[in-house]
Amino acid sequence: MRRSNGGLTLPRLAGWLLADILLMLVVVVLGTEVVPALPSAGRSPGPNPSAAAAAPPAGPHGASSASLDPHSESVVAHVDPDALLDGSPAAVADLLQQLRLGIQPYRARRAALVLVWGSAAACRGCAADLGRSAELARQVAPRVPDVAPEFFPAYDPRIIRAYEDGEGQVGTVRLELFFVRG
Repeated sequence: MRRSNGGLTLPRLAGWLLADILLMLVVVVLGTEVVPALPSAGRSPGPNPSAAAAAPPAGPHGASSASLDPHSESVVAHVDPDALLDGSPAAVADLLQQLRLGIQPYRARRAALVLVWGSAAACRGCAADLGRSAELARQVAPRVPDVAPEFFPAYDPRIIRAYEDGEGQVGTVRLELFFVRG
């Protein structure tokens, strides 16, 4: 009786190929499985009042009639970062005026989400400093609704978000506006 030398035969090759395909299928299924979030301790599973307040109005069939338009518009204001960071009333007034003028083309719409990008340098003539840029954006973000309360949502750091702009022109504040559609 002759023993097989363990070479690859067609049935063995087909078996390994099938095993590899099944393993890949298992990995894909496990990788795409969605795990529901666990409720945090001490909270009731009832409705979240802040989420309910921020929810858009329901349409005629109970479904939400408004959604976020994925296309955005930018408004740029040229500022003195040092004066704004020091809280200068004149610098704040100038910023608000520039932003009021910048949103004029969009006044027929309503901003739903606002990203505030600040760009500030640590010294005159230096490149953007990420720490100062982030601080500039954090100083400006709460003031955004003051520009036009009927246009911007009330301040909430989840809706009006501050970011540093390390690549933007130093001495600018840029608002990226996302609008309600529907």
